[in-house]
Amino acid sequence: MFIRYLEMGFSAIPVLGKEACVKGWQKWCMELPPRYIVEQWEKNYPLPKYGVGICCGPASGLDALDIDSDSKDILGLCPRSPISRKGARGSMPLFLHNPKLIKVKADRDNLTPNEIYKRTEGIQVLSIGNYFVAPPSIHPDTGRPYLWESEYCLENFSITDLEQLDNQMLEPAIVLISRFKLTRADGTLASSGGGGRNEKLASMCYAKIVNHPEKLDSVIAEELLEFDEAKHSPPYFSDKNEMYFRKAPTPFGRAMLFVSGSRARILRKGII
Repeated sequence: MFIRYLEMGFSAIPVLGKEACVKGWQKWCMELPPRYIVEQWEKNYPLPKYGVGICCGPASGLDALDIDSDSKDILGLCPRSPISRKGARGSMPLFLHNPKLIKVKADRDNLTPNEIYKRTEGIQVLSIGNYFVAPPSIHPDTGRPYLWESEYCLENFSITDLEQLDNQMLEPAIVLISRFKLTRADGTLASSGGGGRNEKLASMCYAKIVNHPEKLDSVIAEELLEFDEAKHSPPYFSDKNEMYFRKAPTPFGRAMLFVSGSRARILRKGII
């Protein structure tokens, strides 16, 4: 399988579980390993005992976003890709390598420690100096193979058609992770109260403005209002104790002020 990945133009190294089996593997993030070395790996590290790690960076032309969470909130705010790998939980969308990408990692505590839901969850950017374990490798915790999440994979999709990952795309998810410290096993937020409503709506609004610049403020306001009325009791935009209740006569008007204020803050920061 190492040779097969090499022939497709990817820098593949042997791993045992999630650990690299060869020293100095970071070199292969910058250049493809020679075929004779890969042939040795093919002989010495057979599948399924060993697995395949794809080096991120210019050699493979790939970056990855490790979304280590089943939180619907986190997954909903993260950028997606046609090629995405599935492990024990969460998702790992792949992107065309961006030499300007800054590696970041954001974690938060998790309420339910067990084999699947670890004590921490979050996101991590993988680029030069990182690798990800690729199918058909076996996940060391589940004992099941890693899978591609859709019909597309590295064998049938040209990576030049992938988007580049940009750090600004991650801001909404990082904001959410930094504000909400706990997640239940079903992926819902454990935070509650007035501040929780405000912060959740603010994170959603932030993501919609940054990731969907074509959306009108009125459309975003309608979406926030619909979510607020379905998920919160009492709804934030109808709560007499909240500041926006005093600033506009209707819930939609309050939601519009909320969106326009969020857009103004984003513009001041120079994000869009």
